[in-house]
Amino acid sequence: MAEIIIIIGSLIVLLGCIGFVRFSDFHSRAQIVAKSVPFGISVILFGVFLHLGFDEMGIRAIIAIVLLWFLVPVIGYAISSSVNKQVKDENEIS
Repeated sequence: MAEIIIIIGSLIVLLGCIGFVRFSDFHSRAQIVAKSVPFGISVILFGVFLHLGFDEMGIRAIIAIVLLWFLVPVIGYAISSSVNKQVKDENEIS
């Protein structure tokens, strides 16, 4: 069962990477990276947790999921905000 969940998570990450390559503008790429890839990685880590159980590495996988879901939105916001500021500054110069 855990192996199937890990494969599903890998497919989700693969689809997110294909979407990243497919979209052309920055905001679409940032959205696909901030949504699908962390979800896929969380599914993979949950599969690792199911495979390992409640030992040290299994608990680390759960902690990594929690940290991932807290940090990815903050990082995505910071990157998008800095790009928007840079574009705004370039438009004022022109």
